[in-house]
Amino acid sequence: MSEKTSQSLKKQDASSVSEDDKLNNQEGVNGMSIQNYKDETNRQQFEYNQNKNVLLRSIHVLQDLLSELNEYVTMQGCIFHSVWGSERTKSTFSNETFELDVPKMNILTLDLALHAKSEADELIIGRLGSEAHESLLKVYFEKVNRHLFSLYSRVEDTSSKVLITGDLNAGKSTLCNALVHRDILPEDQQPCTEVFCEVLDAEFNDKKDCVHAVPHGKTYSFTDSSTYVIFPIEDLKRLVYETENWSMLKVYIDDGRPAYESLLHNGITDIALIDAPGLNTDSMKTTSVFACQEEIDVVVFVVNAENHFTLSATEFLKNASTEKSHIFIIINKFDNIRDKERCKRLILDQIQNLSPETYADAKDLVHFVSCRVAADSSQKDNPIYPLFYQMENSLRTFVLENRSKSKLAPVRKYLVGLLLDLTGICDYNLKCMDKDLSYLHNKISDLSPRFRSSKHQESQVSQKAEALVESTVQSITQHAHVQLETAIEHLNSFSSVKYSGFLFAYNYGVSVRNAMQQYLEETLLESEEFARRRTSETVQYIQENMKENFSDALIPVFRSHQMFVRRHQLQLQKHFRFELGILDFIDLDLTERLGTWSASVSTILLVLGKTTPSFTVFTSLVEKFGLSFFDFFKTRTLQNLLIPVLGLTGIAVFAYVVYDIPRALPLKISEKIKNSLRETEFSHNTSLWIGTESRKVLNVPLNDLRKMFQHRWDEQKETIASTENELRICQRAHKFFAEMNKRLQQAQRKTLTVHLEGCEMKY
Repeated sequence: MSEKTSQSLKKQDASSVSEDDKLNNQEGVNGMSIQNYKDETNRQQFEYNQNKNVLLRSIHVLQDLLSELNEYVTMQGCIFHSVWGSERTKSTFSNETFELDVPKMNILTLDLALHAKSEADELIIGRLGSEAHESLLKVYFEKVNRHLFSLYSRVEDTSSKVLITGDLNAGKSTLCNALVHRDILPEDQQPCTEVFCEVLDAEFNDKKDCVHAVPHGKTYSFTDSSTYVIFPIEDLKRLVYETENWSMLKVYIDDGRPAYESLLHNGITDIALIDAPGLNTDSMKTTSVFACQEEIDVVVFVVNAENHFTLSATEFLKNASTEKSHIFIIINKFDNIRDKERCKRLILDQIQNLSPETYADAKDLVHFVSCRVAADSSQKDNPIYPLFYQMENSLRTFVLENRSKSKLAPVRKYLVGLLLDLTGICDYNLKCMDKDLSYLHNKISDLSPRFRSSKHQESQVSQKAEALVESTVQSITQHAHVQLETAIEHLNSFSSVKYSGFLFAYNYGVSVRNAMQQYLEETLLESEEFARRRTSETVQYIQENMKENFSDALIPVFRSHQMFVRRHQLQLQKHFRFELGILDFIDLDLTERLGTWSASVSTILLVLGKTTPSFTVFTSLVEKFGLSFFDFFKTRTLQNLLIPVLGLTGIAVFAYVVYDIPRALPLKISEKIKNSLRETEFSHNTSLWIGTESRKVLNVPLNDLRKMFQHRWDEQKETIASTENELRICQRAHKFFAEMNKRLQQAQRKTLTVHLEGCEMKY
């Protein structure tokens, strides 16, 4: 018995008849003494408390497990195999797919509406990606966790909430009036109740009949008068239509009946009857009723016997049956049916499909009545009249005496279903991870030896290519240096330009300079061409190694003609940027020529001395008359002859210079160019430059080869490291689900120890 009810009973007027006296007066009628009634009540309360405590502990365990699983799923890089996909499961770490038995979900059904209404809906859900499933699962975890809190509050709460709902104009308000034996709610052929009405015992309101109207946006609190507006009970029939003003109507009434008859004032637990709007009034009210049913303990579903179960009724019962195994169903307006047996058969067939547990206990839970007939005392002789009171007694027994069935059974069913779902998720993930672990172990065993062998082989190829590049650059540099030195050394013997006479001497000099420049450029081009050929051969060798080791590599086309473009002109032009001067046409260095002449004269004199006797006489005459000959020139005559002699000498020198231009000019130009080239170490620098340029070109494919090898090594190392990391992640995930599975099985065994009379588990 609740504390609030006990306090209210103590406040009753001393002159009124006590509940015990009423029970004693009814002892003969009911065949049960007051003591037996109390003993049975205490026994039921003891069993109820025991079962309640077990379920509360199970809720705590499930909340912890859900929190851990939700945290795991939201963790980045977690491994989670969805159970809402197709039967073929894809491995997390490979493209391999394998078939596993997918567990059927009881509570954690990721649906598009309340449930997948067809196979097409289930197919759409299955085709969603794993990330979408995980996101949906996170949302559903939050919903389930909120519902667990609601279940905890409902189990802890000593009161019971009874929701009276059904289709539009099914007679819900009429039923509610009949159950409390008061005409408080409006009854009409048109929809009457448009606001949720919660009917409670007036004991909670100092035995005063009234209505507490809760405005929109307020949370009702009996002790806070600012959360509601008080109206007399007579205004209730008006207030139920004011949906724009009130979100809930709390109706406090005294039905004036004894505890063994009253549903509200029963002496065992606090009962609240909730009269809900019809399911198909509009979508917003229907949604509100769906949400409301998750917060109540007992569902009393009213069906119009003339309409049977509509689509909205079917949908509601499917949703409610996921938690509540037993639903109290009342088929109202049964008096309007002619073929009553056929009506019963059709409705029971529908109930069997919608709620098998309810159908199995249909004798106590399914009732065919007429509230209109029951309210008319003049029809006591009507066969339908007593059916209502049988239903009322069954409802009272279901709500009060079988509280474990009405209040705890829905909680147990939900918890067991949720435990089975989570166990199925863990088992499914463990099976998938066993295959993932096997794949990762095999992959690591295969990768490590291949990596070591590949690295050794590729190192040899890389070293050989590097040695070939070095030898190619050395041969190119050496060849260019020899060719250029030889060309520079033979510049003075260059005589391919035709001399056209003194008048064209300057043009001849320019032509000689240009011809020498062209000769050196051709030599340089020849060296560059040699470098191109050798570079192309080496590049081709490196690219063949690339194709051999990297069959899918994109190898660029090598264009050797793009090497040394216009660079040789820059190397040579600065050495030929000089103007021809007068001294470039004159070679006054007669050492070589005088040497030649003196040798010739000596040879002639030797020959004359041997062949001509008179040559000796000539020599003696010269010695005899020589002195007088020179004395002659000391006279004035010599002074008169000086100018002509000098003139003749100048003419002779000029004539010699003009005559010597074809020899002197190339010689002087070549010497000037040689000196300029050697001062700057042209041969050395140019050959080094050609070698350097060739090395740059060769370094491109060589570096590409190195990068390819390095990239492959890095990829292989990264693959091994990544695989080892994946193995560690998979092992941690396997350990997580194994430990969670163990805890779930323990919680499931404890929850299944809750044996409720008449409630067999159907999972």
